[in-house]
Amino acid sequence: MPNPYNYSTVVTNPDMFFGRDAILNELYTRLRGMQSTSIVGLHRMGKSSLLRWLTQTLPDSLGQDFVPLCINLQDARYRTVADLVKMIAGALNERLGGDLPVSDVADMKGFSKLVDQVCCSDIHPVLCLDEFEEFTKNSEEFNDKFLDALRSLGAGAKLAMVTTSRVPLPDLIRAAQLGSPFYNIFSQLELGLLEPGEAQMLRREPFAREEITLSPENEALVEELGGRHPYFVQMACYYLYEALCQPEGAQGDVADVVRERFDRTAASHFEHLWDRLENDKRAALRAAIGKAVLTSETEQVLKRLGHLGVVEKSDGHWRVFSATFARYVQRMLELEQSAGRSQGIRGTATISKTPVLIIGLLILLTLVLLIAGALTTNILSVILILLSAVSAGVLLFLTLWYRHDDHDDTGRT
Repeated sequence: MPNPYNYSTVVTNPDMFFGRDAILNELYTRLRGMQSTSIVGLHRMGKSSLLRWLTQTLPDSLGQDFVPLCINLQDARYRTVADLVKMIAGALNERLGGDLPVSDVADMKGFSKLVDQVCCSDIHPVLCLDEFEEFTKNSEEFNDKFLDALRSLGAGAKLAMVTTSRVPLPDLIRAAQLGSPFYNIFSQLELGLLEPGEAQMLRREPFAREEITLSPENEALVEELGGRHPYFVQMACYYLYEALCQPEGAQGDVADVVRERFDRTAASHFEHLWDRLENDKRAALRAAIGKAVLTSETEQVLKRLGHLGVVEKSDGHWRVFSATFARYVQRMLELEQSAGRSQGIRGTATISKTPVLIIGLLILLTLVLLIAGALTTNILSVILILLSAVSAGVLLFLTLWYRHDDHDDTGRT
């Protein structure tokens, strides 16, 4: 039997798309009025799958006059404005019967005229732009002029847009040093963890279709590994399905097998997530795993992480989205703390060499002055002996001072 779970690609099978009812209802409401929406979510949170599902269900939900087109901007075919608008015009023409003058579309001016013509036919085009970051990575081509033209179509309710990105649109546009107010016609929705009931359906229903009933232990295993994160639930269920479908006697300890395979595959994704968390968010996670006191400032950071699906609040307490990722976070925080201590020890060792060097030089200077005073006569001898006495006094003072300082440091440690 083919494994129904597939964690490595966009969900294309309608039977494997679960949940997201609240955000879909919000999108339908906004699109009914041809309003544009920006969906923001972390890597592997299901943004592309959501867009795919939206394009499949929108005509049935709002009417056949709504024509959604989904564009993955990572596609190498869309590296110029001309290529992009030609492709959109061609897809729109195909959906509408093939009577549009698409040969005239080579730039934003031609594209705007085409959209005007479509709107006059009471058609509502919806442009779903996946991975919007790709535009701002190529800001010389997709510049302010391009964004302003898109914004004009959106503001006039001629074209509705739904974008996905890992960072809010205003931050993306500012980082690309663009000045267009493109983003101010969008409302922002954040894509986080699945709701508890949605995650439960994802865990159970595909197994049930194959006449496999999950034991409480196996369902708890999936929760431990993936929590309510759609990607990691898919991954855990994939390996669990593989383990349960092995012939009798070849399964081994199912939990151990699934954990080992999950840990090996998830490691790079955990690392990717961790590397993209700023220091304040990492510090806040320390509180989420019970290793730091929760302050009002930390609470605000955790709320933001909650919107993004890194943590969740349960029974009034913040926790990381899964027990497995919580262990990873604890390990990384311990490594950072250990690295910080090692750096401090190296720094202290370097500093401690400084007084030894100074004292050594003063001893050498004192000896030179005493010898020189002994070998000279009259007033010069007296001066050199006095200087050697001063040097010896400074040497004694520094020696006592550094010994006292070392004693204090030992006491503090």
